[in-house]
Amino acid sequence: MTMPTPSSRGAAVATYYTAGLAFLALAKIKYLTQGYLTPKPVESSDVAGCVAHARTIAQLYLAHVDVKSRHVLELGPGSDLGVGILLSQAGAQSYVAVDRNALVGALAAPIHEALGGLPNSICYEVVPDFQFAESLGKARFDVVVSNAAFEHFDDVPGVARQLARVVRPGGRLSVFIDLRTHSRWIRDRDPANIYRYPAWLYRVFHFPGQPNRLRPSEYRQAFVDAGWKNVRTSAVTRMSLVGRVHRTFATNDMDQMTVLLEAER
Repeated sequence: MTMPTPSSRGAAVATYYTAGLAFLALAKIKYLTQGYLTPKPVESSDVAGCVAHARTIAQLYLAHVDVKSRHVLELGPGSDLGVGILLSQAGAQSYVAVDRNALVGALAAPIHEALGGLPNSICYEVVPDFQFAESLGKARFDVVVSNAAFEHFDDVPGVARQLARVVRPGGRLSVFIDLRTHSRWIRDRDPANIYRYPAWLYRVFHFPGQPNRLRPSEYRQAFVDAGWKNVRTSAVTRMSLVGRVHRTFATNDMDQMTVLLEAER
């Protein structure tokens, strides 16, 4: 087997750096011209694919939290409420999904129908400024779940404080966070690409929902500061780095590309 030479590795790093900038620019242009359109890796028109995806995520949640007779809150449900249907079928007393973008539309109807239909215990809240604690009023939840959404939040400490207001004492939080580059071509080749750039350069391409580049320790600290207990993260997937990240990022956890954040109220 031929091993890559230092020069070939250097060329690859330079290529990914330049390509990453192009993808950052493209993502911003798409947002400005089309809005936020791709909340999950399966097209909404693919009913069978969306049903399978919902089952995968629901099973992921149920492996970590007990929803039976519980009031469940999901942040960032995506383009359908299939996970909510499945959690309700698993015994959840109620399910509320909150998002800042109105992504659940007409294309979700056949997905919901394929899963048995939407029960009355499911509620969908769109909160453009994401001050959801005010919108939820006196609602109190036992379980908070989320998948691949927290990395898009601009104010994670604020979200942690809001959740502390609406979750009952003893409530559980179990959220999966995708720390990788999100542009689909480069994420498979250079998953840590977004961490290559200084803050000023990354901000040039900012738009609402752009990955926030927070690392596991920063998520933990946000929830500790908000008064949560037993706050912990565990690596779900690890990947080898291609070259170096910017010096402002510590490298001790940079191999962690998907993490599970858990806490108790």
